[in-house]
Amino acid sequence: ALGRPQETWRVSALTRNGKSNPWALFGESYFEATPELRLTLGARYTEEARSGEARSIVLSGLNPWVFSKFEGQKTTWKAAVDRSPDQAITEKTQVYGSVATGYKGGGQNSSAATPTFGPETVTAYEVGTKNVLMEGALQANLTAFYYDYTGLQLGQRINGGVVTRNADATIYGLEGEFAWSVGENWLFDANVSHLHTSIGTFLSEDAANPAQSLTATTPTVQINLKGNDLPHSPGFKIKAGAQYQTAVGDGDWMATFRADATWQDSYFSREYNTPTDRIDSWGVIDLQVRLDNDTQGLSARLFVKNVTNDDNITNIIIEDALIGRYRNARLLEPRTYGVIVLKRC
Repeated sequence: ALGRPQETWRVSALTRNGKSNPWALFGESYFEATPELRLTLGARYTEEARSGEARSIVLSGLNPWVFSKFEGQKTTWKAAVDRSPDQAITEKTQVYGSVATGYKGGGQNSSAATPTFGPETVTAYEVGTKNVLMEGALQANLTAFYYDYTGLQLGQRINGGVVTRNADATIYGLEGEFAWSVGENWLFDANVSHLHTSIGTFLSEDAANPAQSLTATTPTVQINLKGNDLPHSPGFKIKAGAQYQTAVGDGDWMATFRADATWQDSYFSREYNTPTDRIDSWGVIDLQVRLDNDTQGLSARLFVKNVTNDDNITNIIIEDALIGRYRNARLLEPRTYGVIVLKRC
């Protein structure tokens, strides 16, 4: 490094002089076809321009700044219908469906080799039902969805930084939300979801693999990630809670005791889906007690998070081979407890 500018002593990816000029026009209308049937129509026009300079230095001399510019425009829309029919088994039911398109503009990378990335578009289909049963004591909501992405923006760690690239992908799944009030004191709730994701044809080199990256070979060796899962997409996720609420003392105080448990299936931290990307399924239990006095404006909460003190890994970041292929593991916070007291003035 002797005799070389200080900027070249380390791996760096920088941007400067960034400019962004977006604007949009949107509107939405509602039509009541019948007392039970409502239609929603909406549209949005987006136009944007982004520009800036980028420079990446990876064990090299002082490279020049590279100017890049992205311009894009897109019209997106939404059509939805919901109906509230009379049902013998429910007090209230709403059935709905929608089709909508979405747009997320492209932008600038901090890499001179890949200075820009393209826009992301999606066509989203959704159907569902919302129901109130048992004289209002039970609420049950069910949703099914399908998202078709073109140019989904994926951030990849390359040369010590993050480079965004575009890939097609599909996402579909089911979600259920339930809340059951038992008597005047008890409340039980649960959220359950199933998710499936799949990447379309997408050629990419795994920078953490020396056999594919610039560390050992030029040009890079790309592999097709078609059929791989998207990062951080557990197949199943369940959250359940129980709550008991009662008056204490002379009745000015209300005590709430609550327990929450969450479990989620295994998933991959990166789109390459290698064995080292896999994060095992994990769960966590949280407890809390809350005391409220509305008359005096006082509130106190005692909480314990991660009761079992499990070292759950939630993410793994693998740097590329050029800078040592080292890994960062993100862990759920250890058992944490405390007291929060609030006074409203």
